[in-house]
Amino acid sequence: MTDPKIVATYYTIAGDAYPGKPVASPFPLERRAAAAVAAGYYGMGLSGDDLAANVALHGTAGIRRILDDAGVQFLEIECLTDWFAQGDARAASDKMRRLWLDTAVEIGTRHIKVVGDLSDSGVSMDSMAADFRLLCDEAAQVGAHVSIEVFPLANIRDLTSGRQLIEQAGAANGGLLIDIWHMTRPGIPYEEVAALPVEYIKHVELDDAAAEVVGHLFDDSTDNRLLPGEGSFDVPAFLRAIAATGYDGCYGIEMLSHEFRALEPEEAARRSFDAVARQFALAREAA
Repeated sequence: MTDPKIVATYYTIAGDAYPGKPVASPFPLERRAAAAVAAGYYGMGLSGDDLAANVALHGTAGIRRILDDAGVQFLEIECLTDWFAQGDARAASDKMRRLWLDTAVEIGTRHIKVVGDLSDSGVSMDSMAADFRLLCDEAAQVGAHVSIEVFPLANIRDLTSGRQLIEQAGAANGGLLIDIWHMTRPGIPYEEVAALPVEYIKHVELDDAAAEVVGHLFDDSTDNRLLPGEGSFDVPAFLRAIAATGYDGCYGIEMLSHEFRALEPEEAARRSFDAVARQFALAREAA
């Protein structure tokens, strides 16, 4: 198992920011970037709203200067929704998408995260695959890859539907985001993860959770995650399953919890990085 390139996803060090709510981090980008690198992180993430706020504040050249000064080597933007939709939802998604792509080269975006249909609109796989291919083609022009997160509350909810989408789209820079939470909670075996073709995996995310779901599945995902090694997931086994595919890309840690929203970015970065490092060490020992 090679030394991992670990990324602090947006919500891990963003402070009081919640998925689905249009709010930028209350902490300055300079502080978050410095905290991430000081803790040992290879890269970090921004949300679309946070990106927009920082473009308005610093300009794209200013963002790049902040990231370079801190030593950030990998930048991801999350999480694009409704990229397959119609009407007003698609128009809003396309506006956000345009910002992400128009700024990607100058600020150094390398990874764009998207999610499938959360509204049960009945969009067909053929239509989604065509739109995913279009998005990937546009991202390739600015040097970025695109991952769609396998998510149990979306229509791309398992590895079967994920593989189908990727195969139909046929984009070399497009693939799956494999989050241990979204594998373990719905009971997707790690053996199925290990059997994925490596080219289908564009990003991996780590976290942990209690043995039982707390409340609704969505609330459990956004409010109750634990640091890797502090919950019920067998994180080293998951890491070995990913390693079995030959994957050598980045690993994000995604901490979504009431506790982490209350932390200063320095503490959040340090605690999360140290937790992930311990799990990689355990995975190597058992390999």
